[in-house]
Amino acid sequence: MNILHINTKDIGGAAVAAIRLHRGLLQQGIDSKFLFQENKTNEIEQSYYWKQKENTLKQQLLNKLAFWQTKQQKNKQRLKGFPRNYDMFSFADSDVDITQHPLCKEADIINLHWVPRFLDYLSFFRKCKKPLVWTLHDMNPFSGGFHYRRDVEKNTGGMQELNRQIYAVKKEALGQCHSLSVVAPSHWMYKSARQSELLGDFPVYHIPYGVDTTVFKPYDQAFARQVFNLPQDKKILLFISDSLSNERKGFDLLLNAITGIKDDSFWLCAVGKKTTDMDELKNITYLGRISDERLIALLYSACDAFVLPSREDNFPNVLLEATACGTPVIAFPVGGVPDIIEDGKNGLIASEVSYSALSEAIKTLRLSKFNSQNISDATKERYNLNIQATRYRDLYSAILK
Repeated sequence: MNILHINTKDIGGAAVAAIRLHRGLLQQGIDSKFLFQENKTNEIEQSYYWKQKENTLKQQLLNKLAFWQTKQQKNKQRLKGFPRNYDMFSFADSDVDITQHPLCKEADIINLHWVPRFLDYLSFFRKCKKPLVWTLHDMNPFSGGFHYRRDVEKNTGGMQELNRQIYAVKKEALGQCHSLSVVAPSHWMYKSARQSELLGDFPVYHIPYGVDTTVFKPYDQAFARQVFNLPQDKKILLFISDSLSNERKGFDLLLNAITGIKDDSFWLCAVGKKTTDMDELKNITYLGRISDERLIALLYSACDAFVLPSREDNFPNVLLEATACGTPVIAFPVGGVPDIIEDGKNGLIASEVSYSALSEAIKTLRLSKFNSQNISDATKERYNLNIQATRYRDLYSAILK
């Protein structure tokens, strides 16, 4: 089998999950390749990047005079004037024709992942005659421009109209699709996709993400705390997000929950880009962004619990990473969280999405006893890369037959 994976970026949660699948397939001897649009790292084996055509002198001049723009530039203009009260908003058009790429032409199956700004819906689904698999990393493939349901509910007026226009384009494009199988990592996403108008008529499968348990495994806690200069005598809670100001990730709820407890025995460790108004907080260590997986694995082991206060999420990689390291998780009952976290066994699930419920769950941590090795072993048994790759390989084989 010759499998081509397509993702806009080579960094971010969706990219991490897709690259792990790619590596799992390679380990099984499957001819797997990856095509990205945006190049940030060159450390991914069998990966390729879309080479952008250089603008002609005439196009550069017209661009400066605002007489000629790419579709992406035009889309940015369409969003001007609207409030930015959403996680992300994506359009369904692109200047790129992926079907013309040699990798696309030689592939037996094309596995789409997170493709905003890269995939031109109308031309791609009309031209592509290859069997397609689409792994859902958020709700955007069967939504309009928004990526999560809360953003749809929060926005009205012009943004909703724009959202409807993009939805109509996607509906037309998918109506021309020749062969598509949809994969949802979480039961929540599986049900959402099956009930959707855009993807509900296609076969939908449930295959969870995998995690590299040779990297994410328990390490000595005292040593790990020494590496990151974390206090040895505190109950340390870990939070990880690309940006600490992302409302969907809920760092604000965690801060309110910690503040309400008023217990100096707790210490918060935060990974991600922070804003200056967070500088006055006490009992907290900011580590900025960390991209090295082995350092992240060590950090999970340094902490007593990983906290995921997301208001909405699919099947977070961080939950697999934390539990693979034997670290219990505290989270809300949203999205794919209940798929991974069993209350009282490998973590605690708050009763509702609120800082007060999160605060109660954190207090319960003091009275809870978790077996780190049992948590790690359970994740290794259910979510190792080989299991995920095997299920995708079987799906690919069935499609080709």
